[in-house]
Amino acid sequence: MPDARVTLVTGFPNFRASQLASHLLSNADEQVWTVVHERDEPLAERFRAALPAALTARFRHFVGDPTAIDMGLSGPEYRELSGRVTCIQHLAQQTGPTFGKESYEELNVCTMREALELGLAAARLEALVAHSSVIVSGDRQGHVSESELVAGQRFSGPGPATLAKAELMAKRRMDRLPIVILRSGQVVGPSTSGAVDTLDGVYLLILLILNSPQDLSPLLPDWGDAPLHVVPADHFVRVADAASRHRAAIGHTLQLTDPKPMTVRRAFNRCMKVREQLAAEGLAFPPALTALRRDSVLRDSLQAILWRPRTFINMTFRKVHYGTEVAERLLGELGLGCPPLEAYFEQLVRHVVRFVSVAPAKAVSS
Repeated sequence: MPDARVTLVTGFPNFRASQLASHLLSNADEQVWTVVHERDEPLAERFRAALPAALTARFRHFVGDPTAIDMGLSGPEYRELSGRVTCIQHLAQQTGPTFGKESYEELNVCTMREALELGLAAARLEALVAHSSVIVSGDRQGHVSESELVAGQRFSGPGPATLAKAELMAKRRMDRLPIVILRSGQVVGPSTSGAVDTLDGVYLLILLILNSPQDLSPLLPDWGDAPLHVVPADHFVRVADAASRHRAAIGHTLQLTDPKPMTVRRAFNRCMKVREQLAAEGLAFPPALTALRRDSVLRDSLQAILWRPRTFINMTFRKVHYGTEVAERLLGELGLGCPPLEAYFEQLVRHVVRFVSVAPAKAVSS
């Protein structure tokens, strides 16, 4: 299918890239390609094997190095990529703990460099969606508009700092490439299930509230008004796809998050109510440290959070509000308003309970 739409999804097999690849294959008649490191090839093969037979022919992976020049591909492979790709969904990024040998500079800045270089070489390119995160606002508080990036903010570590640098690289190429920057809140599991592979951000807050050995209510005056900036994966993938097809979005930065976010105080109250509901259903929340006894790394991470809840909250949630005017205007035209966390929060709580109950051997990211 030489004239078919071909979308390159970088960052595979991370959670967001996998979710988007599945969505594009299931809901759009196009090919989905990706470039993976050799160590991730078995995961790409497993992903393909799990697809319905009718979709497998439209998924293709190249083995290379997403952080290297020409993505580590051979000359013929790179020429094929640049000659066929019509859309780039750039999701290769890392801000939490890293488990490979690559640095944050390589994972965020070098991968953005390669996505932009491919965009310049791709003769059929219609859109490049450069994915970012609201954490590029660093330690700012108050209102942050979609047009703002560099404002003298400080960062909690090299992950957010290099991601902000990568976003700035994309902004500077907007005059030469059809770029849309999608700056998202934390992408949580689908609104129907809340399911994710690891617990971080709002999931750890839920775990803290449900399992803290102390009464957290006295801390609410300090951090109760901090908003939770999240977006469910099912909405995220619809927006990412739509942004690549909506010509009016080209050249804009869209902040994708609930315009009226739930606060930590509200999350605290909702967790308590869901916990009571679970108890009435006979699904008492197990002591997390006991349930996770088989995974010492997971247990130690959780224990640190339980012992220092104020530190965890202060480092993870800030009193900042992200303007969504451009996103609401452009996405509203497509009927894609961001769903409120209130509507699916219970699903996140239930997922945390299931996650702890089965004690999976997965890492908690803090």
